[in-house]
Amino acid sequence: MAAINLSFNAKFGNALGFNLSGPVCLGISALYGYQNPITQQRFKTVLELLIYPLVAMVTYVILYAPSLEEVITGTGSNFATSGGFGPNQVSTVIGLGMFLLFSRLFTIKDRLYNLVDLFSCWLCLPIAVWRLFLGEA
Repeated sequence: MAAINLSFNAKFGNALGFNLSGPVCLGISALYGYQNPITQQRFKTVLELLIYPLVAMVTYVILYAPSLEEVITGTGSNFATSGGFGPNQVSTVIGLGMFLLFSRLFTIKDRLYNLVDLFSCWLCLPIAVWRLFLGEA
């Protein structure tokens, strides 16, 4: 399917390398991780470390995105309302954050961690979505 979008002026080697680099890296990662067990504690640590940059970006978007009246000129996506990031990337990261927080909620059985995750899921992230798409929070 990726070859459909190639023009006649495209360099074949560059296009081939670009389109095959993802599957090749995924295959190498699968071979590396094959029969390498991961402990539950290590999995919890990985989930925790993945959440930190997401929280930082959502906090930045909440605090520094301008009001919608200043920047909205049409119905298209707007980089200013998403804190200077791409709007599609911000929504993807918010979705990834919700997935990670819910994963932590079901894998970690510590009441304090669960309360923090619930607070983050049901208060902080909807505020970010509200700020992005509907204006001032």
